Amino acid sequence: MVFVFNDTLDQWVLRPAAQGYRSVTPDVAERGIGNFFANLSEFNSAVNSLLQGKMDAFLASGGRFAINSTLGIAGLFDVATPMGMESRETDLGETLAIWGVPRGPYLMLPFLGPRTLRSGIGSVGDIYLSPEAYIDSTHGRNGLYGLRVVDERAELLDADALLSGDRYIFLRDAYLQRRSARMRCCRAIAISFCETRICSGDRRVSKATQKPLRKCSQNLMTIGLTKTSKTTRCKKR
Repeated sequence: MVFVFNDTLDQWVLRPAAQGYRSVTPDVAERGIGNFFANLSEFNSAVNSLLQGKMDAFLASGGRFAINSTLGIAGLFDVATPMGMESRETDLGETLAIWGVPRGPYLMLPFLGPRTLRSGIGSVGDIYLSPEAYIDSTHGRNGLYGLRVVDERAELLDADALLSGDRYIFLRDAYLQRRSARMRCCRAIAISFCETRICSGDRRVSKATQKPLRKCSQNLMTIGLTKTSKTTRCKKR
């Protein structure tokens, strides 16, 4: 069973590695490493925000990445947040949802852990939307991947005490609830992206483009991303 494999891997490898990492790494260094990887994720969020049609989020994530990569010394310091630039985390799984891809069944994937079919496909795609994927040195690239995994596991050490009862059911429900909450946050922009652009007078939105946008709107209702079953009617100009 995949869950047993992942749980055993975590118990004997990841958790001890995270505990050792936390014990030998000064708090300021651990915080800097966390900021560094969070900054790399901003690049991914910027690309996905653009694909989702969320220009404000694209500018926010892109701006955070640019500022923290320069003034924040390669992202080791988060100087964007004190400047009022909030993080707009998103991923390819959410992008696929906005474009009408059904959620699919719940899966427990080796190494990756809990996913839906849609978010699992998105996770693979996100690898190639991250700056680490384009490091020429194989050792350097894999080293960053490994450090990211250990750092993220170290952040979850305090949450281990919250696990109770059936671990599989607990992790499944927690993951699905988290994804559902993030999908609800996408509802407003999904309606805006799929419906408003159809009704806009932008000449760049051709009839050929309107067709997939309408299909997107229908798919959003099918997968439950929107509550209404009514389509937006365009006002006559």
